This record gives sequence, C-alpha cells and structure tokens, in this order.
Amino acid sequence: MMHPTQCASCHAPLPPGAFQCAYCKTATPLGMQQAHQQQHFAATAAAHRQRINLTTVADNAKWSLIVSLIGLPICCAPLSLVGAFLGFRALRLAKAEQVAVPTRAYASIGIGAATTVLFAVALTAFILDAQATADRLAAVQKRLEGKREAEPLDPKVACDLAEERLLEAGHGENAAINLGDVKCEGALEVKGKRATLGHVYAAFGAKRLDLTACLVRGQRWFVLKMIEGEACGDAAAAAPPAAGGKLTEEQLRAQEKKAREDADKAEAAASVKAYTDGLLKLRASTPKLAGLSEAECPKATIQKHLRGEDHLKLPTVDFDYLDRRTGAAGAKQWSWLTSDRIRKVVEGNDGDKAKAVRDLREQAGPLVVVYRAEEKIWPKVTADKGILKDDFSYDRGEYLGALLIFNVDTGDRLCQAKLRFESGDGITYKRRGMSSEKNRAEDAVEDDFKEQFETAATASIKRVAPGLRLGYKVLE
Repeated sequence: MMHPTQCASCHAPLPPGAFQCAYCKTATPLGMQQAHQQQHFAATAAAHRQRINLTTVADNAKWSLIVSLIGLPICCAPLSLVGAFLGFRALRLAKAEQVAVPTRAYASIGIGAATTVLFAVALTAFILDAQATADRLAAVQKRLEGKREAEPLDPKVACDLAEERLLEAGHGENAAINLGDVKCEGALEVKGKRATLGHVYAAFGAKRLDLTACLVRGQRWFVLKMIEGEACGDAAAAAPPAAGGKLTEEQLRAQEKKAREDADKAEAAASVKAYTDGLLKLRASTPKLAGLSEAECPKATIQKHLRGEDHLKLPTVDFDYLDRRTGAAGAKQWSWLTSDRIRKVVEGNDGDKAKAVRDLREQAGPLVVVYRAEEKIWPKVTADKGILKDDFSYDRGEYLGALLIFNVDTGDRLCQAKLRFESGDGITYKRRGMSSEKNRAEDAVEDDFKEQFETAATASIKRVAPGLRLGYKVLE
C-alpha cells in the first residue's frame, strides 16, 4: 500500500506511517484502515461478551429455579434465597443486555420470597409451640411441688409425672413439642419403690399412643421409662440410692438421668442376650430335612406379627453359623446366607448389638429365617492351559436344603419351604480388567451362584409365607 506524502485535506506534508494529519487531524488512509479494524475487533468482542452473558443469564435462570424448587418442599429459606439471588442476577444481566428476562428467573424470585415467608411462619409457629410446651411443663411441675416426694404415690401425681416426662423427652420419634392431650386411664400398681401406671394415652398429632409409665423412687418418685404395649418387667433398674442430706433440684435431676441411662443399658444388654440366646437355641430346634415337607405359615400368626404392615423383611441365618461359638462357623464363601443384621447382633460391639436388635425387632419382630442344607457344593473355576491364553471352565455349585421360619423368642417353627438352586448356564465374564482373568472368571461364577440363590429363596418364601419377604429383590 502506497502511503501519501501530504494531507488530502490541508496538503500538509505527512511522515511515513502517519495515521492522521498533525495540523488538521484528518485521518490518513492508514488511519482509516486502523479505525475500521478497531471497530471490527470491538464489535467481535462485544458479541462474544454478549453470548457469554446470555449463556450466564440462561444458566442463572435455570439453576435459580432448580435451587428454589428444592428449597420449597422442605421450607428451606436459605436454599431458596440462593435461588432468588441467582434469579435476580439473571434479571440484572438480561436487562443489561436488553433481552427478555427468562420466566424461570421471575419464578425463582417468587418461590424464594414465598419460601422465606413460609419459613418465617414455620419458625414463628415453632417458637410459639416451644414456648407453649415450656409453659405447660412449668405448670405440671408446679402441680407436682411437694407431692412427688410423698411416700404413698397418688395416681394423679403418677399421671402428672408421666406427662412431665413426655413433655421433657417426647416418646421415640414423637417430639415433645407435638404432645397433645395426656389421659391416664389405667390402674396404678405400687410395689415397694417401683410403680406401674398403665394405659397412659398420649396424643402426638394424629397418633394416639397407649403407653405404660414405669416409675421408681429415690428421694422422690420419677418416671424411669415410658414404654408402648409392654409391662415394665425387671429390665427397669433399681432407683438411685438416697444420698444423705437434701439434694438440690439439679442433683436430683442428674441422679434420675443416670438411673435412666443405667436402665437403658441394662435393658439393651438383656435384649441382646435374649436374642442371641434365642438364635443359638434355634440350632437345636431345626429339624433334620429327611422326609420334611413344605408347610405354610399360619395366616393368623403372620397377621399378628405384621402389626398392620404390608410385609416384614426377615433376617436370615445359616444353620452352620448358629454353631459358630463352638467353631463350626461354615465356609467363608457361604457368609451371604447370614444377614448382616444378624452378624451385628452376634459379632458387633455392645452399642452396635443393641441397635441391631432394636432394628431387627422393628423390621421383623421375633421372626427369623434359618437356611439348612442337606448338600452344599461351592462352584469351582478351573483354568485349562492354552498356547496363547488360558481357557476357563467351572464345576457347578449346588445347594439342596430348606428355608425355615422361626420365632426366635419361643423357638417355635412356623413353616418351611424347600430350597434348591445351582449355577446357571453360559456364564460370561469380562476379559479385561484390573484383576487377573481367573479372578474375574471366579467373580462372575460366584455372582451368578448368589443370584440363583436369591431368586430361589424369594420364590420359596412366597410359597409358604406371602406376607413375608427377604429383601433380595427390588420387586418381591
């Protein structure tokens, strides 16, 4: 490109490469070319920024709605406020780019505002309910002043003590803040320093629980525990010893708290012992399988244990595992015949054992499945040496036996079903992987064998106890 030597406007001389005239400021052709390039670059950058901003608008609008919708059903104001913030950001960016504001941004802002209002209402209601519960507890404790210390326990005092305990701790999953009317309609039975008040009806929302209050006496009467549908029994620990001199309210409450903790530990230990003893006795109760035919569980018995549920998920135990304390625990590969829940009761630490028993009782009551085999053959994989690579074959695994359902508390056998399964045909495995090829072949064969077992066991329990299940299949 030839550069002019003088300005086209004022004819002043121009140095080489000048972008404009030094006198009249008129742009030279080179200057006009540069200005055009700068305008092009600016337009390109502006379009790129706009694309980024529009993408940001869309992303903010999308995530603002998602976050707001997540926060709405759980009434989580902080989460919905994050959604509203993203919605406001999308709105601001959209206005800056002079494009339509996404509907999702407006929706998230509205949801965030609504959720915040709902959260505020719920929080206010919770505070008011908590205050009402505290006032009610104070009123009950006022009624008890000077009465709980009396040696003869009055039924009205016992009822107030039960209500006090429910207002302090609720019952199970039922929070004290949801406690409604409490009515004591059972007779009070006092034996020395222990007392039982049955049929304490407590309303928690729509629920109406029939509870029994177990009371003991230290320096005063207090509720050791509230139980549902049971007698207090001997699991309730003795009352704390009366210390010399008068104790303060704080000392009395600490003493009573410790008594409850001791009672809980003693009850937990007793429940674990009863369950494990029952399991060990099942070995003697399990019959030999020769000539044993299938028998359905009595429907009335099953309905009694269902307690209004559609089904119960039963724990399982291998017959050989029942004798594990004498060293006959069975081969390790058969470990999946015994539920993890049962293993926790037998092998776990004390805290885990107690929780495992509670979970078993809640999920299955006293029912348990025992697998007893006449013949157990574990599948075996063999490698045939080849020139380039090994080829694998397997001997089928087989199980021939029975599935028996027991009541672990009484040792009674309710029913039994035949159980037979074997390895499937045409098992395939991955030729490549991190482990050795033989290990992959063995895993495939063992996985198939376990699947055959789960299918057969599910079919067996359906035949004799349709209301019960094992939990091996998603759809049973």
